[in-house]
Amino acid sequence: MIPVFMSGIGSLLVFIISLFKKEAYWKINKFDWICGVLSILALILWYITKNPAIAIIFSMFSGFFATIPTLIKIWKYPETENSIAYAGGLLSALTSFAAITTWNFTSMAFPVFLTISNIILISLIERKRFFKKRS
Repeated sequence: MIPVFMSGIGSLLVFIISLFKKEAYWKINKFDWICGVLSILALILWYITKNPAIAIIFSMFSGFFATIPTLIKIWKYPETENSIAYAGGLLSALTSFAAITTWNFTSMAFPVFLTISNIILISLIERKRFFKKRS
């Protein structure tokens, strides 16, 4: 599925750009590297497995580990992120549902994971606006 592929490519491009952008808001630390290694390990396990359901689980673990540093950054510094990018990711994930012909775990799990992930990321970025005190 193209939306699933694009979610991975988009994340990879953001990571690569962050390595070279000196004025980036985030400096990669040991925890980020650990999450990256776990994410790559899950991708390797996804690739070598012969069971589609297990492969989907490993791909979700990969996405989860890759998202943890972003969640931490957004929690600490929500102003450094733009929810529009994640809204695009959410829209892309939602389009995956239109392509599903067989409604089972292997076809639905990753789009559901991407949808929930993007909703959480958008919510964290916009939380101050959502919960602004009314006077």
